[in-house]
Amino acid sequence: MEQKRTWLPHLENSIPEKLNGNKISMYAIALEGWRRGLTLKFSYIFADDKIKVVYSLANEEKEHQFAVSRGDKVTKEAISICINKDITKEYLEKANVPVPEGKGFNEAQADSDIIQYAKELGFPVVIKPTDGLSGKGVVVNIQNEEMLREAISYVREQLAYSNVVVERYFEGEDFRIYIMGDQVIGAVTRVPANVVGDGKRTIKQLIKLKNKARNKNPNLQRRPIKLDHELEKTLNLINYTIDSIPSKGERVILNTKSNISTGGEPVDVTDQLTPEIKKIAVQAAKAIPGLIHCAVDMLVDKENNNGVVLEINSKPQIGAHLFPMEGKAVNIPRAIIDYYFPETKEDPIPHRDMYTFDIMEILNILTNGIAKEVKVPRIPKLRQSFKCYTVSGRVQGVGYQRWVKKIANKLKLHGFVKNLSNGDVQIVVAGYVGNVKKMRSILESESPLKAVVKNVKEQNWEKPVQIGFKQILDEIDLEDYEKLKKDKLTLEQEIKALEQKYKEIASSRTWRISQPVRKILDVLRKTGR
Repeated sequence: MEQKRTWLPHLENSIPEKLNGNKISMYAIALEGWRRGLTLKFSYIFADDKIKVVYSLANEEKEHQFAVSRGDKVTKEAISICINKDITKEYLEKANVPVPEGKGFNEAQADSDIIQYAKELGFPVVIKPTDGLSGKGVVVNIQNEEMLREAISYVREQLAYSNVVVERYFEGEDFRIYIMGDQVIGAVTRVPANVVGDGKRTIKQLIKLKNKARNKNPNLQRRPIKLDHELEKTLNLINYTIDSIPSKGERVILNTKSNISTGGEPVDVTDQLTPEIKKIAVQAAKAIPGLIHCAVDMLVDKENNNGVVLEINSKPQIGAHLFPMEGKAVNIPRAIIDYYFPETKEDPIPHRDMYTFDIMEILNILTNGIAKEVKVPRIPKLRQSFKCYTVSGRVQGVGYQRWVKKIANKLKLHGFVKNLSNGDVQIVVAGYVGNVKKMRSILESESPLKAVVKNVKEQNWEKPVQIGFKQILDEIDLEDYEKLKKDKLTLEQEIKALEQKYKEIASSRTWRISQPVRKILDVLRKTGR
């Protein structure tokens, strides 16, 4: 599959390994704006009893606020409508947008009401939460009353979604189409989680292999195929369990839903959209007042060239467009920044794709309450040089890294320094050409007192460099550091507990009464009696 996909070159090697989901969307858009020379600030807000990170991009004339992929030109009214699937459907129907026939049920309505309506509508049906996210709680292709009762119990009781929507099941391919204004920017189809048998391994073993492949995709690496209720139920329909061994070449579907969060695989289909399907998607977005950009989820019947709109997301994750398992990536961040800051389309900074910023450190600072706002340093605009120096000699364990960092900061260089397993030190620097040359000269002619430099080898550096300069600890040093932190915390807790116990003893009646005796025993100890 990897050979059939093409990702955006400026994002490869720019996405941190630990970043996932909404954070990839946020980072990719923020990075695009920052690389165009815009001022970037991150801050946090409290929403739904959680700390949520938001960000802003600004130039000398204006500033725009963003939450994940949603900008401030999307109105509060549009957000409110999109959150509620039942209300969204009302707006779509008024605009003559094709939607599946269905009805919403609130918590006051009994399960029997849902079952009666489904019978009248006719099986198969779909049930989903009115305000669910990421496909959670969506049960499709329910064939009979028994399956519906199971689905209701799962959604209403197990997942605690009291308000649900029941719809007629529409047979079609699942498309997510990204809209900006009246234009279709990109589209992905989501293939349900699946494995292909080799005649030897069990489904459980094949899932493990598939998850290893997903880990190579920045958008999927923290979204494995899970062995959950939905998967077991889907396998039961074909009389399989996770211990079954599919025949060689047999494709086994593991989930009836195709959401990325449930193990689905994104495939770009932007070039496959017909004018008719594009028209429906744009019409759906326009049906919601104040919805400037969004994702429209559709089921598409390719054979008959028609489809229905399932829902609209005002704050969609865009990682599927950026990192499809098959097809070409679509630059959604560029479209968003072009819309909010059209003046930045021209005169791009030549070396801009060579710089990144430490989003993980920023998230750590904000979510731990260390600061309320973090302003990212501006991307350098002078002519830049990117070099890697390998220094050999006695340069480990002698304070060499600290010395290098001090020099780099003095020269306003970006990059990092780290020890190599062969005893050398690797130094990557980026910055103004003249200062990079000075760094080379200093490395060859100076060193801290205990260090002995034998050779400095220079190479061009072609991967993105984070703004700022860092020391990268050895893995063993990092493990020792983390262990010391835990040990220190444990000791502090033990000392605190002992101090509390001492206070309790010291204030007790027995301790006060025995004080004269303890004084006499202390004197006897000192005199040796």
